[in-house]
Formats: sequence, C-alpha cells, structure tokens
Amino acid sequence: MDIEEKRYWRKTITYICLLTAAILAGAIFLIPFHWPVGFIVWLLILFGGGLFSLVRWHANNTAYICPKCGHTFMISTAKDFLSPHMGDKKLLRCPKCGESSWCKAISVKSVKGEISFKKEEKIKTKSTKSLYIQIGIVLFVYLLLWANTLYIYPKLPETIPTHFDITGKPDAWGHKSSFLILPFFAMIFPMLHGIFCLYATKQGYKSFVYPLLTVVFIIILLIFRGLQYLTLSRAM
Repeated sequence: MDIEEKRYWRKTITYICLLTAAILAGAIFLIPFHWPVGFIVWLLILFGGGLFSLVRWHANNTAYICPKCGHTFMISTAKDFLSPHMGDKKLLRCPKCGESSWCKAISVKSVKGEISFKKEEKIKTKSTKSLYIQIGIVLFVYLLLWANTLYIYPKLPETIPTHFDITGKPDAWGHKSSFLILPFFAMIFPMLHGIFCLYATKQGYKSFVYPLLTVVFIIILLIFRGLQYLTLSRAM
C-alpha cells in the first residue's frame, strides 16, 4: 500500500468516526431535550448533511477496479450511497462489462492511467422477489411499532420520562406527546431499507448483505420497542 492509499484510508476512517460520534451525540442530547426543533436540526444537519458530505467526499476520492474485466471507474454520490460497502470492496455494476460484482476501492490519487466516467447503459434485470419480501417484513415490523404506540398512548399519564441515564433511571420529564418521538424517528429505517433494496433490484445486485441488512433493521426497530417499554414501565 503506497502513501496515497494510507492517507486515503486514514481520512476515510477518521471522517466515519467523527460523523458517527456527532450523530450519536445529537440523538442522545439534542433530540430528547429540544423536541421537536432538536429533532429537525439533528435530522437535517447532523444526520442528513453530515452523511451527504461524507458520501460526496468518498465518491470524489475513490475509484473502483472491476474484478471481471479489470476496468477502473468512478461512481456518482448517489450510487456510492445506495450500493453496499464491505471493507475495501463495494458491490457495483461495471460500466464497461455490465457485470455486478464486488469491486476493489482505491484512492483516486493512486490510480495510474485514465479513469472512466462513462455512464452505465440501461440493462434489463430480473426482479428479485426476496428483496420485495424483505421490504414487506421490515415495513410490517415498523407498522407494529406504530400500532403499539397508538394502543398505549391513551393510557399514558400526562407527564412521562423523556430521557434516561446509563443506569436506566429517568433524568428528564415531558408531556406524553414525546412518546410519539420514537416511531417518528424510527421511520428513517424502513425508508432507507426500502430505498436500498429497490435500488438493488434495479442494478441486479445479489448478495448476502441484503438479508443481513434486513435483520439489522428489524433489530433496530425492536430496540425502539424496548425503549417504549422502558418509558412505559417508568411512567406508570
């Protein structure tokens, strides 16, 4: 690995860590104490703006090598966001041979020779039914979260805990309408999951990443249900 490659990976890891820390800090300290303004600021600036900046930087500084034909190419910011990444490889469809495979990511500055900016030609891909089923499962779990919320909400007292310390004890209280924060916040996850899976069907991607991603999103939604249970147990 040459000097440019090392710099590239150091910057990539640093930017990812900083963005993750900012998103988590905002979710913990900004949203519960400054609802709904805090949620809007977090969503648009920390999560949306930070993620866009990171992906844009990555797309502008990364090239990919197709393992099928050896072609070196770059991709758009949108494609960088929508295609799965694993270590130093990314699942992409090569603009030259049209094959979808795990392409090696390298620093643009370390590339010797010309990099292709050719747009992909439209190809017919067989729809993957399993991806549509996975979208339906995640959406169903999310709707269950809302059903549980609407069932519990009328039974809540007017004042409920809105934040907990590391031991699980409430350290902030607010109106029971704050109970609706969790399902609104959780909406991001089925939306992202659906976008990723639908894009995969368009590109003809087939990978274990998507079932794994589905399981991760389901676990996240179940965690939100657990947070609701914690709020309910402390409020009643």
